[in-house]
Amino acid sequence: MKYPAVIAIVWVLATWVSGCRYFSLKSDDDSGEKVVARVGSEKLYLSALPLPLEPGMSKQDSMLIINNFIDSWALNRILLQKALMNLPDDKKEAFEKLVEEYRTDLYINYYKQALISQYFDTLFSPDEIKEYYEANKPLFKSDKVYVQYRMVVFDPSKVKKTGVEKRFEKMSEEDLDYFMENAIKFKALQLNDSTWTAWDGLIEKYPALSNLSLEKSLHKIQSITRNGTRYLIKLNGIIPIGGIKPLELAEEEIKKMMIHRKKIDFIKQTQTRLIQEAIQNNMYEKYE
Repeated sequence: MKYPAVIAIVWVLATWVSGCRYFSLKSDDDSGEKVVARVGSEKLYLSALPLPLEPGMSKQDSMLIINNFIDSWALNRILLQKALMNLPDDKKEAFEKLVEEYRTDLYINYYKQALISQYFDTLFSPDEIKEYYEANKPLFKSDKVYVQYRMVVFDPSKVKKTGVEKRFEKMSEEDLDYFMENAIKFKALQLNDSTWTAWDGLIEKYPALSNLSLEKSLHKIQSITRNGTRYLIKLNGIIPIGGIKPLELAEEEIKKMMIHRKKIDFIKQTQTRLIQEAIQNNMYEKYE
C-alpha cells in the first residue's frame, strides 16, 4: 500500500463518524500494529481492512464498507467461539481432522503443481500425436457436422455469371489466379477445399445454404440465388455427427489427453523417486 493512502486511511478511521460508531485505533502492545476491533482475544488489524478505498468515494460510502467488513469479521468470530463452546468433543475432533487433511492436501497439491510447472514438458512431436490418434481413433467422434468445401459468392449484375461458373467448375491454376486477382469483385471466396469447417457455423454466416442437402451436394456444384446474391458451392467431404474426426480436427483434443496422461505418469514417477530417496537417506522406514 502506498504511503499517502495509509495516511488517508488512518485519518478516515480516526476521525470519521458513521451513524453512532466512532473509530479509534489502538496499538497492539505485542506487534505495534494498529488494532481496529477485538472479539475475545482475537484482534482485527488495520492492515486487514479492504483498503485502499476507491478514489472519489464519499466518506459515508467508505465508512459503510469499512463498518460492514468489521461487523462481518466480528460476527464470524463470535459464531466460531459459540460453535466451539457448544460442539461435542467428538465433532470437534472430526472437524479438526478434516481441517488438517485439507491443509495437507493444499500444501501437497501446490507442491505438485510447482513440480509440474518447473519440470513438466508439454511439447509433443507430430509423430507422437499421429501415433496417439491412430491408436485411439474411436475416441474422436464428432459431435457436429463438418464439411470441406469451396465456394464463391457474388452479385451476378456485377460479375459475368457464365464465366464464373465455368472457372469454378474447372478450377485450374489459371482459374485460381483469376479468382485471386479479382477477389475484390466477390462478396466471399473459399477456394481451399481441403480445410474442415463446422457446417452449423457456415450456415449461420450464410443462411442461404441452410436448405442445402449435404449428401446430394457431395462432389457436385450447387448454385443458389438469394436476394440478388449468387452462391456457388461444392462439397469435397462430409463428417457426420458420430463420424471419426480427422487428425486435423482432433489435434487439440489429442494434446489435452496426452498432457493429462503425461501429468499422471510424471506425478507417479516423482512419488516413486521421492519414496526411494527417503529410504536411501533413512528418512523413511516401514516396519513389518
